[in-house]
Amino acid sequence: MAGRRRIDWSFGPGHGPVSGVLNAAGSALALTMVADLAGIHPVWSLAAGTFTAAAAAASAMWHRMPERVVCYRIACWMGAGLWSAWTLTDHIRIGLGIGQLIGQQPQGWVISLPGSPWTWSSVTTLSIGTVVAAFTGRALQADQNTADRRDGGDDAPAAAGGSEHERIAAEWQKRIRDVTNIKVTVVGVQLWEPYTGFTLDVELPEDGTTVGDLKRYEEPLATSAGLPAGCNVEIESNAAVNRRAVIVKVATVDATAADHHLPEDYSPRTINDDISIGIQSNRQEATINLRYSCAVLVGQTDSGKSNQLNVITTGLVRCTDAIVWAIDLSGNGRYPRPWVRAYHEGRAPWPAIDWVAPTEDEALLMVLAAIQIINGRTAIYAERMHTEGEDKIKAAPDLPEIVIVVDEMGTLPEEVKDHLKTISDTGRGAAVRTVCCALEATSYYLPRPLIKQARERIAMRVTDEEQLQWLFDNQWSRGRFDPARTPHRGSGLWATGPTIPAVFKGWRMEPARIDRASIAVAELRPELDKPSADLAEVVNVPTRDKYGMKTEQQVAGVYSGREERTYPLMFPGSTRRTPAPEPAEPKITDQTEGEPVDQAPDLDQALANLKAAQERMAAAAEAADDELPPLPEEPDWSIVESWLKPGVPAVDETGKRRPHPRTRMRQLVWDARDSGGIGPTEVQRRLQEEGYSTVYATAAEWMRTDLAADILSQPGGHKTPYFPGPKMGNPYQDH
Repeated sequence: MAGRRRIDWSFGPGHGPVSGVLNAAGSALALTMVADLAGIHPVWSLAAGTFTAAAAAASAMWHRMPERVVCYRIACWMGAGLWSAWTLTDHIRIGLGIGQLIGQQPQGWVISLPGSPWTWSSVTTLSIGTVVAAFTGRALQADQNTADRRDGGDDAPAAAGGSEHERIAAEWQKRIRDVTNIKVTVVGVQLWEPYTGFTLDVELPEDGTTVGDLKRYEEPLATSAGLPAGCNVEIESNAAVNRRAVIVKVATVDATAADHHLPEDYSPRTINDDISIGIQSNRQEATINLRYSCAVLVGQTDSGKSNQLNVITTGLVRCTDAIVWAIDLSGNGRYPRPWVRAYHEGRAPWPAIDWVAPTEDEALLMVLAAIQIINGRTAIYAERMHTEGEDKIKAAPDLPEIVIVVDEMGTLPEEVKDHLKTISDTGRGAAVRTVCCALEATSYYLPRPLIKQARERIAMRVTDEEQLQWLFDNQWSRGRFDPARTPHRGSGLWATGPTIPAVFKGWRMEPARIDRASIAVAELRPELDKPSADLAEVVNVPTRDKYGMKTEQQVAGVYSGREERTYPLMFPGSTRRTPAPEPAEPKITDQTEGEPVDQAPDLDQALANLKAAQERMAAAAEAADDELPPLPEEPDWSIVESWLKPGVPAVDETGKRRPHPRTRMRQLVWDARDSGGIGPTEVQRRLQEEGYSTVYATAAEWMRTDLAADILSQPGGHKTPYFPGPKMGNPYQDH
């Protein structure tokens, strides 16, 4: 709570009760002398004293002073007026003696005093009254100070916690009042742990002063306190308490100078959780939330913007109910490439980033697909939303939110920027959000409508204040934002909604950790729900015909073919190991037609193709009545050797030919049906032990394909063990 209001016992600013009374007495003497020389009637002195006493009483009551203060000031000013009127009277006769009491004329018992302020008697009378008034005021003030110290008054801020807290509170209350001329009250002090600064809980006066009036003094306060370079005073509203409550953060050690490494935590999280982007000056985390909000991130080169983008991506890919789509036209997907490398090389079962757009054409396909999902998703899931009592899509592992992360906005075509604005405006209800990054906060890089829809705004180190104003407040209603407050790489300003931007230092995310993170979160990644994937599969791309007329070109396989189109561009010259098995399965050639048949998915299909070819050959021989070479009784089992590692025999211990690895995968699932099922990790391990060269990604892809065909099942849902499905026969008998 706030302390008591300071009580002014003096008769003017800058004085105490003694000096104030002396100053007032001297003024009264001087004015009375002037009035005597001018021949002013004594009644005017009495009227002046009465008026001054009334004005002093009104002022004291206006400032809600105690009644004893009002009475004290009335008595002092009335006494001064009476003294002035008395000294201006021509002659006063004071009769002393018993004779006056009995009605006799007093002869020798009359004292005559001349009416003039120039006499020693007048000055002596004024001096006695002044001494009485001064000592009375001093006694009243001492009594008030004692009460303030006992009850936590204005000169003893209500900051509990020991002498250090009280010292800081008293020091900063006085400093804020001296520098700003605003009568704030420090009601609490919190020391930071470790002790690199402190937070003041401040209460504004009741005269209508706002937090904005106080905030413009941040730099003068830091200068007044002599804080080291990089240490700032930050003033924020504490509206959760009330509109007069203010938080003042004072940093005594520069928290933005050193690097703070992102904790290596890859545990599951949800998109509803806040994403930590760094630490504030008081060592508390700076966070953003992307469940319903979009975000913008700006920063000049060497400011730490790319590092901050990877920090945000780390928080997103840990979510089991969100997938990330990335657009980066610089360097053929320079930002998202490390996040999908492990998947491309077969070291992770799922890509950390679901879809990457490294070209203008791919970026256009992505944003058009996102708009189609926005337009159709809520209608498809209307019944689910009704059951859940939601008016917006509720993100879940089987219905993930889509977050489109865009790096280097300035390189995008205007058409793509326009579609991103549409996604930002309309995608909230369909759980489609954006994170847009740019080198500068200007209209060329970040359109104003995109900023207005971005509740989360981050500015890494920039040079021009104009960019900060464009990002946080182009109306200048919240004051100025000094770029010098973030001098270090990785530091910046961050704000959520209309709050005043605060200084923070972003977490450090080393490039080597991205690969580890992409592997660690691979098992957490959800798949895009099938209705949304279907909506994104075919899009209509605006184009022009040979006559220049606007038309549309329908493009199919947009979502399903995303990796085949983009990975060769991001990894030129490399051979993708997912999801195709390694080495490639053999092709079966039709001896009749002489044309290669498509690669067989498994041995069963190969035998079926061979049997069909035999039947066609037999029919042709009968029709032509011509003798053909004898048909082979069985296929060439030597091809089985291509499924095994070099040096591993193509037969088992009993002399029986080894099955195709996909058939063997089904056999392993069949064997585990009564023991809790089996996952792709265990399948791949068993295949490796048996000599097969199958990698994890291949085994996982086979199992997902069989799951879609009802050959396998997952009763427990996504990421749970596999069991035989309704369409699976005994793989040992089939083999």
